[in-house]
Amino acid sequence: MRGTLSLFLASLLFLAAPRPVHAQQPATGTVTGRVTDADTGDPLPGVNVALEGTQRGGATGADGRFRLTGVEAGDYTLTVSFLGYAAQQRDISVEGGQTTSADFALAPSKIELQEVEVTGRRATTYDADYSFAATKVATRPINVPQSISIVPKEVIDDQQAYTLNDVTRNVSGVNTFSGYNDLTARGFRNSSTRLINGLRAQFGFWHAPILPHVERVEFIKGPASALHGNVNPGGTVNMVTKKPLSEARQALSAGAGSYGSYRATADFTGPVNDERSLLYRLNVGYDRSETFRFLQGHESYIVAPSISFLPS
Repeated sequence: MRGTLSLFLASLLFLAAPRPVHAQQPATGTVTGRVTDADTGDPLPGVNVALEGTQRGGATGADGRFRLTGVEAGDYTLTVSFLGYAAQQRDISVEGGQTTSADFALAPSKIELQEVEVTGRRATTYDADYSFAATKVATRPINVPQSISIVPKEVIDDQQAYTLNDVTRNVSGVNTFSGYNDLTARGFRNSSTRLINGLRAQFGFWHAPILPHVERVEFIKGPASALHGNVNPGGTVNMVTKKPLSEARQALSAGAGSYGSYRATADFTGPVNDERSLLYRLNVGYDRSETFRFLQGHESYIVAPSISFLPS
């Protein structure tokens, strides 16, 4: 009886003794894969890999492979994205103690950036930026200590000024003395002496020169004309010709009017060789007109070729 009681008490003490309790840890798995270019099959390093709804993610290595460890068992959406490629998503299931593999082939895609709107205003003035005639170097007119007036090509084109007499109406102090190549500058007649690109040239008296080859006209007023060897105290006229361009351009124009008048111009320019080191320009003009007066008609033409060499 005593032995049975002792065995019973020993059993109670064993059952009542404290025991260590172990909490059940959730099962985890691993997600691996490889990301390549869909067109070339080359591995893509640095691709972003993320499990949606979690903070688990990473990036691919140099071989395009990725590895996510310690992922709790469950269903997830795996997303991969990379700059210049279309992102992809895939549903995966992770099991405890298992490795889930998912490979991706990303296709290149165009990225549309935020639209940028650029606004501007077209210049509506005829201001000339510089002049060579007065100082022999490119100088802004406001910095020239002389009286000069410049008629740029925009004025010549908009007014369809075809002769030098047509241009002079835009300049104060310079007038047409007669219907011939005859001007007055500050009251002094200047009938034949002109400058072309700063060099003295001689023109005929009977008709004002036509200007299909002229880029702009500069009027140097007063005794400053002595800088160019011109003793006319009223001033002188400098005509700046058109220069060859590196881009091919062609322009043709023609017009007709009363008394048998007819005008035509042609302008061709561009590179001669593929290196664009040799450029050409050809300007051709023709002007013919009769009048109601006897023996007052005229006929003029001009052929003005030019070349430019740009050494490398």
